[in-house]
Amino acid sequence: MREKILQVASEQFSQYGIRAITMEDIARLAGISKKTIYQEFMDKKQLVKEAFSVALKEDQMALKKIMEGEDGVIEHLVHTSKMVRERLATLNPMVLLEIQKYFPEVWNMFNEFKDEIIVTDIVNVIEKGKRLGYFRPELNAKILANMRIDQICHEPGKLY
Repeated sequence: MREKILQVASEQFSQYGIRAITMEDIARLAGISKKTIYQEFMDKKQLVKEAFSVALKEDQMALKKIMEGEDGVIEHLVHTSKMVRERLATLNPMVLLEIQKYFPEVWNMFNEFKDEIIVTDIVNVIEKGKRLGYFRPELNAKILANMRIDQICHEPGKLY
């Protein structure tokens, strides 16, 4: 039951924003009572945190598959960028603003994921590319990785 609630909540939060979706909306869409949600989750804050935690774990697994499946440096960078871009494209732009303002603990999780997982992955790939001669050795991989993530997250027309 917990997984179903998390799935419905995640879909609704991503599409409509967090504040626009009530616990009652989630219960109705999951086909359960609001009481059942509160038996699984203390409050909406806990539900939001766990829903985003699940989404970040899914993204981490997707990145891991890319790392394991890609031998090519350029292909790896392209697939990583595509995965991050697609994830952000499915999010209502208000979601990240709401998380930042009303759910600072979740915002910290999001930033830690970005810094520790995505940026680290890109740095490792760039370093591999430097060793293989794809990139110049003097290139600062950390700065380049952060610039790439900022480009993806701040594409024209996006609010995040």
